[in-house]
Amino acid sequence: MRNRKATLVAAIGIPLAILGWAAFRPELLFVNKSVNETGPAVAETLRTGSFESYAHETKGKVTILKSAGGFVLRLSEFSTSNGPDVHVLLSKTSDPTNIAGSVDLGSIKGNQGDQNYTLPAGTDPNQFNSVTVWCKRFDVSFGGASLSKSVSARLAPASGFQLATFSSEIMVTGGTFRGLSGRADIIEKSGQRFLKVAGVKPATGRHLWLVKAEDARTTADLRGVAKIDLGLVKAGANYYPISKDIDVWLYRTAVIWDAKRMTSQATAPLRSAQETAPSSGQASTEGLRFA
Repeated sequence: MRNRKATLVAAIGIPLAILGWAAFRPELLFVNKSVNETGPAVAETLRTGSFESYAHETKGKVTILKSAGGFVLRLSEFSTSNGPDVHVLLSKTSDPTNIAGSVDLGSIKGNQGDQNYTLPAGTDPNQFNSVTVWCKRFDVSFGGASLSKSVSARLAPASGFQLATFSSEIMVTGGTFRGLSGRADIIEKSGQRFLKVAGVKPATGRHLWLVKAEDARTTADLRGVAKIDLGLVKAGANYYPISKDIDVWLYRTAVIWDAKRMTSQATAPLRSAQETAPSSGQASTEGLRFA
């Protein structure tokens, strides 16, 4: 009798379990894959943050970018645990674990790798202060990041490109060349903007480029990025005019380009004094020079 009951339960239970699995497919909710999406070709960084771990180890960086197509939230160097029904949430609170009033950007594309999430139309990124990787199944955050304004967003003019009218040189960004001696500085003086280069010797076919890249170091890094050719390198300290319509906060590298060999000879990362300030919070005066 007992064996008959067991057989009956199995005969009914197993088909029901199979039907339930087929309808729900719980294994499809688990994301365990690597993705490698490229960011927008031309974009302005508005907000940045770094992930910290909560329920599971989570690493990586998050940026909110403004591009021609709208606003994009980008995860880079990202990794977290696999899990069921994991979503990326943009929250107005500064606490990533508090998701009240958050915007759901959709299921996570992968628990490893670089990935982009388009913000819904009408979303003001300045109203959001954190990002969280949220597991809806267990109502818990795997990891989160608080967002802060990027250096360029903090220091760029509020409207238009208002240049300094002082007769003295005001340094915007600058840095020393790697690969060759010399220095490059973006400066403003008397209502005009220049890339000032000193200490670089001229040579046949040696050009000066201003490149829209965060830290271009090699010839390969320069492929596919926006660049401005400012002309041949000249002897001594020289000023190369930059149009006031150019947002120099997006052009982060000066390059000495060998047009004959089609290679990069030297690069200089362009940073403001605030970006190169010591970690103690003391403002650095290095690079601040006045004529």
